[in-house]
Parts: sequence; structure tokens; C-alpha cells
Amino acid sequence: MKTFPIYAKGLCPEFSDQALRTPINLALEHGDICCFIGPDRRILDEYLRTLAGIHPIHQGELELFHHSIEKIPEQDWQELRIKLAYISREAPLLSVLSGINNTVFPTLYHGRMQRDEAIERAQEILTALGFDGPTEVLPAFLEPVHRIQLAIARAVMLDPEVLLMDDPWHALDPHEYSQLNNFFSEWVKTGAIVMATSNLSFVRKFATKIFFVGTQTTLEFPDWNALCNGSYQRSGQQLYEDSIDEVRRYLNQHSE
Repeated sequence: MKTFPIYAKGLCPEFSDQALRTPINLALEHGDICCFIGPDRRILDEYLRTLAGIHPIHQGELELFHHSIEKIPEQDWQELRIKLAYISREAPLLSVLSGINNTVFPTLYHGRMQRDEAIERAQEILTALGFDGPTEVLPAFLEPVHRIQLAIARAVMLDPEVLLMDDPWHALDPHEYSQLNNFFSEWVKTGAIVMATSNLSFVRKFATKIFFVGTQTTLEFPDWNALCNGSYQRSGQQLYEDSIDEVRRYLNQHSE
């Protein structure tokens, strides 16, 4: 029997704009890169947090590692938080700890490694991320790219099975994108990624599932070509023309 780290059926979050969008179905597999795109980043993040089990569900079913979210015992949530690593848009680091201490702190807190081993592992991950900043200074003195790299490394240190990320590129210059792109494309070979993003270059190259979240509908596409062509069909019927137009307008505004 195939296992899915995240399985959703007819799922709708409680949206802050109170819109009634199309429910989604998702069977996330290892190796998947599932991207949520659309004009309202708040709504995209509400999908992410719902799939991470930290945002209310309006309707539908959600299973995390084959356990209905409604039936997961409270004592099991700590381990689930490690297996499902959610990284917010701002990826806040502890302001009073240096970069390297931020990276190893959760690992030490959970007793996963001794300090020397944790620092060695952190340096390996930071190298894979292309980190070239100082590790002994406080986060306030680091460049945005270095802060997000540290936040990603901090999450990966705990060996999660799924990374859920709210647009890790949002504060970066385009020439810095490749540092994260290369890392994610390698890391996902042993895990799965769910992200909200406006980095359509990454979506085009790497996404295995795409959800376009519009003002009133959420549309699922199997790949980039289907997204661009507006040719994906749901329940045997062609997508409504106004929904396709919204997809096209978004792609025209955000494509390089």
C-alpha cells in the first residue's frame, strides 16, 4: 500500500477573505514538489498552514502520515512538527543567537545530536545550500539570502519528510534564486516539498503538482504545460473561461 505524507480530499481551509473556492485533492508522494501560485499570498499561506495541520479546516478530510488530523493524539504532535517542517515567509531566527546557534538549536533541544556533531551536520547542509556568509554573527547583521538559508538548514537538521515553505525567494534578488533551486531539487529526492511561491521559473522547471488559487476558484494542473494551455479538465468538463483568463493574466504578470 502506497503511503502519503499528506493526503487531502475535498479540502478547503477557512479563508481570511471568506471566499468559497474549489476544494482540493492532494496525495503528496516522496519526490513531489507541489506549488501553490496565485495573486493573494495570504490565501496561499492558508493552504500551506492547513496542510501542515496548523490552520483551521472549513471542509474536507486531511490525513498526515495516514492519520486523520482529527484523531492525532496531542502527544504525537511534537514528532509530527518535526516530520512536517513549516517555514514561514519571514523565517524568523532567534535574534539573540548567532547564525550557527540558530541552526543547531532545535536539534540540541530535541536531543537528536551532541553539539559537535550538530555543528558538523549544520555546516554540511549550509555548504549544500551555497551559504557564503558569516555563521557567528546575529541574524540582524546577515543578508536576506543568508537568513533564509539558515532557516532552511535549521528545519532540515531535524530530517523532516516534508518541507512546507511560504515563498522562500520573496526577499531575494533573482541572481540568488539558483542557490535555493539547486538545493531543493536535490533534497526532494528523499523527501517532499509543498510551497507557495511567485518564482515561476522554479515552478516551470521542478513542480510535479500545481495549484492555481484564484479569487473564487482553486484549479489543479498536472504540469507547467497544462497550466499554460489552460487545458486541464476537472470531472470531464473544460475549465470555465473566466478562470482560464485569470490564470493567463497571472502568468503574463509574473513570467520573466
